[in-house]
Amino acid sequence: MAAAVCPRDEGDNVTSPTYVDKAAIVATLRSRGLNDRADWVDRALPDLVDTYRNAALLRNLDIDPAAMTPSHPGTPSSEQ
Repeated sequence: MAAAVCPRDEGDNVTSPTYVDKAAIVATLRSRGLNDRADWVDRALPDLVDTYRNAALLRNLDIDPAAMTPSHPGTPSSEQ
């Protein structure tokens, strides 16, 4: 039996992507004393993190994207 493919992976825009600012993730990790993980996230992830594509990583880091302020591409976080 074939694995189910998520509609977004097929190119459908069923769900619009949600992004969070990488700095918020880094700050959350640092506040927990997880400085090595925060350093890795700072190096490895883009400035805006797609919560859908990175859901497993965020769960592994115990980051709840719903608790963070969403960001939008093209909008610098300082203007929000």
